[in-house]
Amino acid sequence: MNKLEIEEAIKSGKKLVWNDPDPIEGNDYTIKKIETWGEDCATIQYGEEPHLSEAEVFISEISLAEPMTAESKIIAKMEHFYELDLDNCIMSHKQWIEELAKALTDPDYLSNFLKDYKGYLEEREE
Repeated sequence: MNKLEIEEAIKSGKKLVWNDPDPIEGNDYTIKKIETWGEDCATIQYGEEPHLSEAEVFISEISLAEPMTAESKIIAKMEHFYELDLDNCIMSHKQWIEELAKALTDPDYLSNFLKDYKGYLEEREE
């Protein structure tokens, strides 16, 4: 989701969640309030009243409160990693096909991608 889609969801009264890349078992990540917006991040309040938690999150980590499948979680991470959320992806169609071929044939692709994604998150936080 992008900022405009999130704002529309809020206006429509749809429930939003934070897809924490490092979730804690048992936490309720339902977003109760979005405090401030940055270029690619937002400060949110989430959890159960009256003890809300606060976090600064990437906009790409916010989604509608629908059960996320393993596939949709990977899609969200790939969109973020390749900076589709910033409209900054410069990969050509050919490069995407090559990446897809790698994903389909390399048994270690997913674990390698998740390691790269974790490093990317750390880099963007700096």
